[in-house]
Amino acid sequence: MGEDSGLENLRQDVRDRANTDKILSPAWVLLPFIAVAIGVVVATAALALAFTAVSSIPIEDLEGFDPLDPDFDFNIPPPSVSGLPGALALITSFGLAGGLISSLLYAYLLYLLLSRRNKHFRRQSRFSEDLISYLRSLTSKKGLDAEVGLSNLERTTREMKTTDDEKSAILWTILAFIPVVNVFAILYILYFLGKDFRIHERNEDGFLEDSNRILQSAGLELSVRRIDPTPNRSFILYIILSIVTFGLFGIYWLYTLIADPNDHFRHHVQYEDELISKLSSIP
Repeated sequence: MGEDSGLENLRQDVRDRANTDKILSPAWVLLPFIAVAIGVVVATAALALAFTAVSSIPIEDLEGFDPLDPDFDFNIPPPSVSGLPGALALITSFGLAGGLISSLLYAYLLYLLLSRRNKHFRRQSRFSEDLISYLRSLTSKKGLDAEVGLSNLERTTREMKTTDDEKSAILWTILAFIPVVNVFAILYILYFLGKDFRIHERNEDGFLEDSNRILQSAGLELSVRRIDPTPNRSFILYIILSIVTFGLFGIYWLYTLIADPNDHFRHHVQYEDELISKLSSIP
């Protein structure tokens, strides 16, 4: 593969960022509050409908019906509430609709988190392979001995393919809805979403160090360095904190699963844009 075609492949990989490296808004952490708001609306509607049904009882039906009276005859049948069955049906419908909306929003968020993980890892694999091909052509043209460095890059790329294995976004989103199974599915999703990016980033940093050494031997120097690596967050500790805070810490946990990949993607923008700019300047 020639340098021109190799550089064009790298440019295409960079252009694909718009489809793979989605920056999600931290406002998604408001999802639990949306669920609570839906619950309040449903409860308010339930009270209003029940009050309307009871208030529709004719006054004459209430005559003589006083269970608090010591002399009350409990053989007297209770007044008929004709509107109550319809009210209960509407309350049930509102409750199911509210629960369904909350579940769909949460499912969509899980799908987004899983999907962008897979897409980014696939793009990064292509980018690594295309960069190796380009560097091989570049060093060959300049007569540089970079076989050891290129072999290291190829080994790291193979390791990244193993650790960055595909996790089906559709399958895991479905599993998150199956009763009983969903508890374990969601916990595992939270686990690997936090772990996989950290492992991916560690392998990626090793790849970038080796590729930068080859670029330096070719007379190119890149200034971009990773400033804020993805933290090593304790899965067990986060579970405990979520339990003792009755789920409130889970809001922060959700925020980290959105924000950490966002920071990772922003680093890619800086590094890849500078890399393409430097490679494009080579005569």
